[in-house]
Amino acid sequence: VSPLPFFEPLRIRNGFKRVMATKRLSRHLAGRQHSISLQRRAAAGPSSVHQFAQEGFSRMSEYERGRPAYPSCATKLLDKIFTGGDKRETLLVDLAAGTGKWTTTLVNYLQSPNTTLAKFQVHAVEPVANFRQELGSKFSNAGVVVHDGSAQDLTRLFRPGSIDAIFVATAFHWFATEEVLQQFCDVLKPKGWVYLIWNVQVYDLEPELRHHYPEIDGRNEQFLRALKRKVVNLYHDETSPGMGKSNYRAMKGDILKLVNDFGLFGGGNEYQCFHNSMQQLGDVDVVINRVLSISSFGRRSEEEKALVRQEIRNLVLEWFGSFDYDRIFLPYRTDVLLLQKLGE
Repeated sequence: VSPLPFFEPLRIRNGFKRVMATKRLSRHLAGRQHSISLQRRAAAGPSSVHQFAQEGFSRMSEYERGRPAYPSCATKLLDKIFTGGDKRETLLVDLAAGTGKWTTTLVNYLQSPNTTLAKFQVHAVEPVANFRQELGSKFSNAGVVVHDGSAQDLTRLFRPGSIDAIFVATAFHWFATEEVLQQFCDVLKPKGWVYLIWNVQVYDLEPELRHHYPEIDGRNEQFLRALKRKVVNLYHDETSPGMGKSNYRAMKGDILKLVNDFGLFGGGNEYQCFHNSMQQLGDVDVVINRVLSISSFGRRSEEEKALVRQEIRNLVLEWFGSFDYDRIFLPYRTDVLLLQKLGE
């Protein structure tokens, strides 16, 4: 675990160099990289779901196959929220709940014997219809209430000062604005909590962090770098309306500054980074499923996806010598940002 001083200024990239993977793939994508213009995104306004995310995440099967669950270390800071027990019903919001990967982690934690809560209710808020159906199916017997809504709908869905904690898993970067933070504060109780978590796939093993990833050999490390350079970076040039960037890596410093400048959170704030928090292990299909679960890939045409699949197969063959090789490691770190609303 690498705890950082709260909102320590972080070095972030001021953009990135696009590296074309293959001539065929780059030619095919050249006219489509900015299919959603900046003007169109700005016109959508802060109250709408980002169309890029809406389209990219609407293909539930790709998302469900490719995305990993949340690791056990992700629950460590939950103990800070749920301490001392409470005789009242604790109301929790899982915002942008997706297919319920974090919801599952949260409910399992709350139902564990060590939890001291007397009663709780989880409200899963999700704007994508396919994901809401999956949530309803998964948690029909778990007391989870599913809502159609986005981050901008919290004050419509919940009474002022009624919520004990809001959870956002690998999604806050899509709607990181002052308006959303204000919505959080409006519905939270005094000293209520916001729990922001990201599973971050690691492509570059920087020398000072290399010791956290002993399972990754040199060949696997080179493959990860090639995967990022020749495939992933081709698509991460779309932008979000809040900050003009679309992925958490590029926005991390901006998010920390946004929350720090907002001024209505303090006291219990904490940020932690868990290196090598989990891994996906498998063959070429595991890699393909993971890449296609990224929103910027999910919205692509079937022809484009076929090209992406082929490029990934080419990389696997180049670095591991066989499509049957099943020891490809996809490592992750998990970042948790815990915020506490100021209150009496």
